[in-house]
Amino acid sequence: MSTEPSPKKLNFGHWFALGFLFALALGVALLSHFGFAEQLREHIWKQGPVVEAADFPAGVTSPAYERSSLVLRPTYIGTTLRGSTAPLLWAAGEEGEEGLWSQSFAVDVRIRVFQNSVELNEALAKGGDNGGVDMAVLSMPALLLGAPDLKPASPRVLMLMGWSRGQDVLVATQGLHHPAQLRNKRVAVEMWGPGHHLLLWTLSRVGLRLNEVELVFLDSALDAAASLENGSADAAAGLYGELLAWVLQNKGEFLESTADVPHLVASVLVARGSFVARYPEAVVRVLRGVFELEHNMGRYRKRIHKSFSQKYPQLLKPEQLLHEEPLASMEENLAFFGLQGHAAVGYAELYQSTVALASKLYERPPAPKVEESLELTPLKRLVKLQ
Repeated sequence: MSTEPSPKKLNFGHWFALGFLFALALGVALLSHFGFAEQLREHIWKQGPVVEAADFPAGVTSPAYERSSLVLRPTYIGTTLRGSTAPLLWAAGEEGEEGLWSQSFAVDVRIRVFQNSVELNEALAKGGDNGGVDMAVLSMPALLLGAPDLKPASPRVLMLMGWSRGQDVLVATQGLHHPAQLRNKRVAVEMWGPGHHLLLWTLSRVGLRLNEVELVFLDSALDAAASLENGSADAAAGLYGELLAWVLQNKGEFLESTADVPHLVASVLVARGSFVARYPEAVVRVLRGVFELEHNMGRYRKRIHKSFSQKYPQLLKPEQLLHEEPLASMEENLAFFGLQGHAAVGYAELYQSTVALASKLYERPPAPKVEESLELTPLKRLVKLQ
């Protein structure tokens, strides 16, 4: 008669091993939860420092010979939807057709339109050789609030594109007649966009703190009306042309407009530092094209309106964008940068105030000095050509 073997009993050693493994697993879980595991891993396996292009002077790519200063591929300029960039879309040429830049200045320019300033900053950081852009039209708030993300680009401001003069507005649902009524309300804005900056100005006027309103961040300023329509926001900042239709249909309220603060939001043309150094002639030709558009806007206006209306039919009055943020003239540029004449608000003053605001509200690291953010050589060359 066979007997089955009796199961072995766990002795003290087995129980000790199981307890040790359980305690070890619990310890690892707790370390990971409180963030200590990553610090321990970095201490044990130290990684070498990351070397970035921004660690080297932008001028290392400067051409040794003048003839090599023209880029042999298209020059990519990024932008969000702005009045001052509407002419650029037309000047770059329609699909399959040469534009003003190509015909008159022998430089192939391609415009890439982005949903918001964050995506545009990311594209400028990547650069045109890596699927991004070489230059960008940015509002000063977007440029300076996004400064940490733009460090790889070593961005340089080249020129003033224009001032928002009624293009950006803050509107609210029926019953909200005054900005002071925004307390504890939901306000939709594009992060770092001009509307965001207009909201900060509005809150400062009525003594509201930023944490006394609930910010609803939009993927694009063109989503402002939709946020009001679907009830996700009580107020929204965005483009006048996009919000006008909603206000008229829903008896909404206009609370603020850059028409009343025409020197609050400036858009500037920015380029990667290495691109300016490597292709100075291409940069000069891009600027010449912009000033040609501004100087002869009467000749090009109808064609720009037609092209823009076809691309952005959702805007109630797309032709107004040119009026609400016209291209800045050479005289305005010289005054803005303190080279000649007087400006109500100059670049240095606007730069310093925006940097101070960013540091106060968002604890941003120190931005470059004013003089380090500029590259005015192309602009000065054009003054000599006049």
